[in-house]
Amino acid sequence: MSSPLTTPSTILVFIWVFANPNQSISNVTDTAGNGYAPDGTNQSVSTHQNCYIYRAQNAGTQANNQITVTLSGSGYITFCAIEVTGLQTSSPLDGAGSTNKSGASQGANFTATPGTFSTTNANDLIVFTFDDGNMATTNTPTGYTLVAKEDSGGAMEDGAAFYKIVSTTLTNENPSSSCTGNAGGQWDAVALAYKGAVATEHMPWFQSSIYEEFFEETIFQ
Repeated sequence: MSSPLTTPSTILVFIWVFANPNQSISNVTDTAGNGYAPDGTNQSVSTHQNCYIYRAQNAGTQANNQITVTLSGSGYITFCAIEVTGLQTSSPLDGAGSTNKSGASQGANFTATPGTFSTTNANDLIVFTFDDGNMATTNTPTGYTLVAKEDSGGAMEDGAAFYKIVSTTLTNENPSSSCTGNAGGQWDAVALAYKGAVATEHMPWFQSSIYEEFFEETIFQ
């Protein structure tokens, strides 16, 4: 996956994995030399499905930045990424939710949600992502904007990512996405709140580029 980096910023990578049990992300890198670390994960080992959010802080500029995600073993990877400015550069996390549904199929209709969480900072970026093995359609949660989704119900690991910008603290925030079409079943969901660097009503958020292209790497050996 590649896209231009036009200013020092923060890159968030949303990763959906279907893999053999106990596999994980071993590395996330890019051609600009940025370092990535996981902020949120949800691993349903029994169902082979994993959902991750990785972050690169103070990302360097590059005309054509390419992101690579490496799995520790065999599986399918699908991911997308978003680049933003305006986040705090030190300890930016302000809340998190994470849950999954596994062990039994959810049938053709199900709702993915990360569970409730609250924030302490009035100006935040909220992101929500989930994955499911066989999803046909996905609804965007109320108040959120879709980053990207893969809901083909095919060989890819399906998933979606969303965001919203808030100017007040949140109590018991619990975004949800209704999914229909295929009898998929198990899902993993993660939501994170990131603090804005400027405590004003209108934060200077700037999305210099959104990676809308999906990258799927099939690495069954």
